[in-house]
Amino acid sequence: KIGVLKSSTRLQIGAGSIGNYAIAPTEVAVQTENGRLKAQASIFAGKASANLDLGWQDGAPSTFEGSARSFDLLPFLVAINPSLPDSGRVSTEITGSTSLQFRTGHLSRLSGHFALESCLIRRPGSPLYLEKPTRLEIRDGNYAFDQVHIKGEETALTLRGSAHDGNINYDMAGVLNLKILEVLVPEIEALQGRADVKATIRGKADSASFRADVNVTETDHR
Repeated sequence: KIGVLKSSTRLQIGAGSIGNYAIAPTEVAVQTENGRLKAQASIFAGKASANLDLGWQDGAPSTFEGSARSFDLLPFLVAINPSLPDSGRVSTEITGSTSLQFRTGHLSRLSGHFALESCLIRRPGSPLYLEKPTRLEIRDGNYAFDQVHIKGEETALTLRGSAHDGNINYDMAGVLNLKILEVLVPEIEALQGRADVKATIRGKADSASFRADVNVTETDHR
């Protein structure tokens, strides 16, 4: 049986690059013993870390912990948008942590917390940032958050949401500066304008319905 396997594996990924953006080394260590899998990861020279302790048997207690400290998101944005212009003028960072407890095979009933202290995407003319730290408490898969504000130049979005017994209810409303899409969409070289946004997600987590009303004004697209 796979639960009785005993093994140890360590993977080191040296410094390299994604597109023209340099990235720091990453290390991953995995051990299996006594019916458990334990994995630790140090990402980009410790800017982020993750630890998983997973029991093989259905219903076994398991845990996951992760953290990021001033973690640079730019390598992932370059991977999404290889043609990202003037990447040297774009700066990003995220700081947060999570600690989760669950039983193997029953992930939907997990408990723990998720904390986001800061999140920023900055480009001249279109900064986007989390207004204040946010902490989410999860109990048996149920949670709620309210008044999460995303701010920026000509941007003000408010998010709220909840999950209870497998049903989710998310809302987002506000104004978005469309210039931020230059960072995310390869086909957009330059974009000016703003959009009034109202979006909802409702229903069961595996079959939720999405609705969005977007009113775009004063656009200039190249």
